Amino acid sequence: MHTFVAETDIPADLETGWRVLTDFARYPEWNPLLRRVGGEAKVGASLRLQVARTLGSDKTVFLPARVRVSEPGRELAWGGGVPGLLDVHHFFRFTPLAKGFRFTHGETFRGPLLTLIWPLVRTRVRQENYDAVNEAFRARCGAAERA
Repeated sequence: MHTFVAETDIPADLETGWRVLTDFARYPEWNPLLRRVGGEAKVGASLRLQVARTLGSDKTVFLPARVRVSEPGRELAWGGGVPGLLDVHHFFRFTPLAKGFRFTHGETFRGPLLTLIWPLVRTRVRQENYDAVNEAFRARCGAAERA
C-alpha cells in the first residue's frame, strides 16, 4: 500500500470549502491537476476525471471513478481501479479549527497489481501534485469568501 497526503490550514468557513470542492464545473478555473470532473458529489455516483499527467502539462488522461463518501463539511472521497487487483482511493477531508479548517487531501493505492505498476505510478503521482492542489484550493476558498 502507498499513500500520498497533503494538509493545509484554510481560514475560511467549512461551507465555503465544501461548496468549492463540490463545484466540479469550476475545477478548470483553479485546479492544476484535476482539469475536469464530470458527475455529482453523491455516494454511488459515477465520475469522469480528466487528470493532468504532470503539473502544468496539457497532456491529460481520462479516468472513471465512483463517489465513495460524501459527507458535507467532513469528507469527499472517490475511487476506482481494477476490482480485486488495484484499488485507488482519493480523499478530501475537513477538520474544523478555531478559525477555518484543516484540509487533508490524499490518495491510497493498494492491491496485488500495485507491485507491477508502482514504478509507473511513482513517476506520475508526486507529493508536489497534492501540495499544488491544496494551495490552489486554499486560494480559491479565499476568493470565494471575498466574493
